[in-house]
Amino acid sequence: MARRYRIYHGGWVYNETLGTYVWDPNAKIITREWVYGTYLEEQYIWLGKNFNVTYYEWNETTGEYYPEPGEYWADPIFVIFYNNTDGTYSCFLAYEYWNQTLKVDEWGNQYIESIQHWEMEDLPPELNFYELINVTKTVEENKIVLEFKGKFTGNPGQDLYLDYYV
Repeated sequence: MARRYRIYHGGWVYNETLGTYVWDPNAKIITREWVYGTYLEEQYIWLGKNFNVTYYEWNETTGEYYPEPGEYWADPIFVIFYNNTDGTYSCFLAYEYWNQTLKVDEWGNQYIESIQHWEMEDLPPELNFYELINVTKTVEENKIVLEFKGKFTGNPGQDLYLDYYV
C-alpha cells in the first residue's frame, strides 16, 4: 500500500462573489490517496559506517597534546581479492579510516603517529550487482598480471557511483 498523488478534474470551489461553493468542471483537484496493489518504491541503502577515532591537538597553554575523540564517516570501497595460492577470488566491502596515537621517542619527545585502518565485511546480497566471470593470470618477468572479467547484472540504479583502484 502506498500514498500517491491523484488529480481529479472538476470539483466544488468557493465563489467569493456568491459566498458559497459552486461546481467548476475545469477545477483541477490534487489529493493524496492510498493506493492498494503492486507499486514501485525507491529505497536508498546507506552503507557508510561511523568509526570512533582519536585525534590529538596541541595545547599552547600547557605545552602538551590532548586527545580529541570523535567519529569518522567512511564510505565503502568495492574490493575484489585474488588468492594467488589457490586461484580463488572473493568480493568484499572495505572501509578505510585513520586514527592517531600519541608516542614518545627515545629522547622523550612526544609525537603523533597516524595509523591507517581497514575494516572488511562481506558484500551484502542486495549489492551483488557485479558478476565476476573469470580471472586470467599471466606470469611475466618479475610480475604477475591479473585480468578481472565480469558484467553488471540487474539494474544497479542510475545513482550508482563506482570508483575503482588498481
